[in-house]
Amino acid sequence: TLQPGGTVKDLEYRPERNPEAYTAHALEWLKLGATIVGGCCEITPSHIRHLHDTLVDRNIPIASF
Repeated sequence: TLQPGGTVKDLEYRPERNPEAYTAHALEWLKLGATIVGGCCEITPSHIRHLHDTLVDRNIPIASF
């Protein structure tokens, strides 16, 4: 967790934040009403691909811009 006065360089790699775990969190955000979901530090294209594939498999609408 970033502490007051810290910067992104102070963050540590979290191996438990894999694509499956990220998708589980994102699905919870959607259940809570989120309409836009994205990523930041340590969220890679493989995370987004896994989320996308899960949304498609579950017939959850995906916006296209």
